[in-house]
Amino acid sequence: RDGKTLSVTLPHDWAIAGPFDPEGDGNTGKLPWKGVGWYRREFQIDADFKGCVFLDFDGVMARPQVYVNGKLAGGWNYGYRVDATPFVKAGSNVLAVRADTTAHHSRWYPGAGIYRKVTMRLENRAHFAYNSVVVRTPRVERDEADVTVGWETENAPKGTHVEVAVDGAVQGTVRADAGVLAFTLKNPPRWDIDSPNLLRATVRLLDANGAELSREQV
Repeated sequence: RDGKTLSVTLPHDWAIAGPFDPEGDGNTGKLPWKGVGWYRREFQIDADFKGCVFLDFDGVMARPQVYVNGKLAGGWNYGYRVDATPFVKAGSNVLAVRADTTAHHSRWYPGAGIYRKVTMRLENRAHFAYNSVVVRTPRVERDEADVTVGWETENAPKGTHVEVAVDGAVQGTVRADAGVLAFTLKNPPRWDIDSPNLLRATVRLLDANGAELSREQV
C-alpha cells in the first residue's frame, strides 16, 4: 500500500499487521484496512499445453482486478473465477491482482487483501463447466436410494460421454449432452452422528474412444 514490495504467503491480510491506531474505528479493530494493495506472481505454462487456464479465488477484499501479462482478465466485487486462457502464453507469465477497499464500509473488521486461497486449474479444452456437477438424492430409504447426477460441459466434441461411479463402482454411462444420469443405490450406508458415512461420486468426461478428458469428484 505504501509502494514497497514484500514477499507474502496466501492467504494474506495486509491490515492485520497494523499499525494499530488507538484513535481508530473500534468497530473494525482500529486497523488500517482501507486502501489499495497489489499482489504479483510469476507462473509457467508448458509449451505443449493446449487447454484452458482458470484462476479460482476463494476470497478477495475487495473489488479485485486480475491482470495476466499486463492485460485485464477479469474482476468482480468479491469472487470467484477468472478465465485466463486468452491471456496466457507458453513459458513465463505474470499474474497481478489489485485489491481496493476504499469504497467499502463495515461494522466489523473486514480484512484486506487476498484472504483465502487461490487455485490455478489447467483443464483440457473439453471439460465440465465450473461448479456444474451436482448430486441429488430425491429419495433415501433404509434399503435403497435414488440418485441423480447432473452436469454441464464446455467445448465437448461430438461423441463424448459421461461415466458416473460411486465409491469406485460404475453406475452408468450416457451421452455428455444428456446432462443427467439417474440410478438407484442398493443398501447405501447412511450418515448419522455415530456413523458419519459419506459416499464419493466420480464423474468423468470421456471421448469417443474412452479416453478421459475431464474429471470431477463430489
